[in-house]
Amino acid sequence: MKSVVFDSREEWLNWRLGKLTGSSVKDFVGTGRGDVKPGIYRAAAESLIGSAAIAEGELTSSRVMERGHELEPKAIERFERETGKKVSKDLVAWEHENDPRLAVSPDGVIGKTAAIEVKCLLSTKHIEALHTRAIPRNTGGYEEQVIQYFFVNEKLTTLYYAFYHPDFPSGLDFFYLTFTRKELADKIALQADAEYEAVAKVRQIVNSLSLYSPSDVVAVNAVKEELLAD
Repeated sequence: MKSVVFDSREEWLNWRLGKLTGSSVKDFVGTGRGDVKPGIYRAAAESLIGSAAIAEGELTSSRVMERGHELEPKAIERFERETGKKVSKDLVAWEHENDPRLAVSPDGVIGKTAAIEVKCLLSTKHIEALHTRAIPRNTGGYEEQVIQYFFVNEKLTTLYYAFYHPDFPSGLDFFYLTFTRKELADKIALQADAEYEAVAKVRQIVNSLSLYSPSDVVAVNAVKEELLAD
């Protein structure tokens, strides 16, 4: 065994980068079937970008969203530069022609048949996407978001899904995935059925509650108060 002595907490934090330590080993090992544990991606990110990965752990969820909005224009500029495609940055939203409650807000529109969605994720998720060339796991509805683009806009044929993290070295800081309507046709149909069912349920609930006038609600509440008083 080798013993290491530190002169400061900062020195100790830097030493921890990319290491499996007692408090974090659970994030690296387990009884899974070969899936990459989240700690693996964190250690890889720390090895590539240093203390920035640690600092990210202190961000609040609201700050993470703000950071994404701040970086989004740079990611789109990078996409334009690398692909030669022109992206409209107008703030727009798309609504399904059958029901305006079925909608999506594209980050950028490319002509009439393509769009771009930008993700400026934290370092662990960025490197997971980079390594797997897929949307990271456990990212809260990102897969459904991809399908939503095609479901809402029936003219859309291609969606570019861009990832950007400026702290990574050049070549690893930006990349994108390409999704097409053809490859997602089955999933689009399934999600369409589920969404139509969901909005129908919403409509049913709203209609049932709309049967009561304000005076009816007051009367019902009065009866409840009398029963409770008894």
